[in-house]
Amino acid sequence: MRYFKYLIFVFIILIFMTICSYKQMNLIDDTWYIVDDYAILMLCKTTEQDCYKVLMSKLKGNGDSLKDAIKLLEKMEQDVGVKNALGVGYLRLGKFQEANKTFEEALQIAGSDEDRACILSNLAEVMIYQENTESAKSYLEDALKLGVDDPLKQLVLQSNLATIDNLYKGNHVKEVANIKSLLKKEKSILGSNQFVGIFNYKTLGYICFQDGSMKKCEYYINKALELNDNTYQYVTIEADLYEALSLIYTSYDFNKSIEYVNKGIEILENQKVYDNYDLLSLYVLRGNLYMKIDYPNVNLAIEDYEYVLEQCSPYHDLAAVSYYNLAYALEYLGDEDQVTESYARAYYIWNREGYEDSNQEIKKALRKIYEKQDDKDDDYESWFQTQIIQGKEDLSKLWKE
Repeated sequence: MRYFKYLIFVFIILIFMTICSYKQMNLIDDTWYIVDDYAILMLCKTTEQDCYKVLMSKLKGNGDSLKDAIKLLEKMEQDVGVKNALGVGYLRLGKFQEANKTFEEALQIAGSDEDRACILSNLAEVMIYQENTESAKSYLEDALKLGVDDPLKQLVLQSNLATIDNLYKGNHVKEVANIKSLLKKEKSILGSNQFVGIFNYKTLGYICFQDGSMKKCEYYINKALELNDNTYQYVTIEADLYEALSLIYTSYDFNKSIEYVNKGIEILENQKVYDNYDLLSLYVLRGNLYMKIDYPNVNLAIEDYEYVLEQCSPYHDLAAVSYYNLAYALEYLGDEDQVTESYARAYYIWNREGYEDSNQEIKKALRKIYEKQDDKDDDYESWFQTQIIQGKEDLSKLWKE
């Protein structure tokens, strides 16, 4: 019995020491790094322009904070640091074509391998969003070949590359070992796991999810949440990790999935930035969850999609997804005029943003609606083009373009 009490005492001491070690952790200045959805984005330190560092912290935000930073960066002298930062702003705003163009321009004027490595790594995330994983991997491999002296930047590059490999390959035992080695490497560089560790624990969670190990998956995501809470307390990352948990339970446990997405929404709504990209993404996810259950809750789903559409004019990818999902939900209610309107708007946005492949399903859906009509004044192609033109005009009015 005494031995048991002794073990409890030791256990409490260990917990206390762990908490103290977190409190005493010497956190690195994270100004130049942004933990994003698919990568850790990197900012260049090369510019000497006034207010530059202040703007970098704004790029970590969302909503008005992010848009204000972009407006100010656009007015500054376009040196490599500013161009790279501007590309990061466009990327975080979901303007992937503008981000890609700006990063390419920054790469052309980069004067050091360190700047080139940052830009190439950021370009990789653009490629992931555009579902071009081979190009993403190529960019990161090129960045690593530059052999930058900064060990933290090297660690970030390796972590970004490992995430791509882990998400699209099948040797999960090797992948887990690699990520764990990166966690150890971060400790040797910084003295503890910090923002790179948050990112790598999330990756470990996804690997376990792919293996069907839900307990381990949740364990590692919770490790990321714990590390975030004990270090930088990034609000957007906390919400993102709850979104990850919601996504992994989508097909397994509806109640858990809804619980986690609601946690993420609550966290971000407490910031009172209602056009926050991450917040609106969570509303889209929740709408999708309502539509995926055996007996879809169409009205709640439509409510979430419409809320996003009221807020998301700067986020064209979110608008397109929301209009597409709204059209699908409206089909349950049999309102073909509204269905056509929503599909047409989604089609126009995706076409403008260069995602023509996403429009194949819309073409099929619109053709079905056309075929149902009793009185066809135009042939299908003429009717189709009329709907898309109307969608463009509607959006121009809504977005005051």
